[in-house]
Amino acid sequence: MAKQENASAVASAAEKTSGSATSKREQCFPVLTLRANCVKLFGCTTSTFDGAFFGCADKEYSIEEAKGIIEKWLGKEMIG
Repeated sequence: MAKQENASAVASAAEKTSGSATSKREQCFPVLTLRANCVKLFGCTTSTFDGAFFGCADKEYSIEEAKGIIEKWLGKEMIG
């Protein structure tokens, strides 16, 4: 039940931040919370999210910051 409440909080925060350019500070969420809702928030799988946020497990990001990190990571070419 806690995950469902947490997902609801993240989703409502996404709605608030996406329509409000005047807010001075966007709400930040732990990486694990963003990961749990990555399909709904960013339209990406958990494996894509994990790749983009490798080494960032103990930090917090706003939804817009997280979107930017994922988009930047998706634009990288693979070495090999």
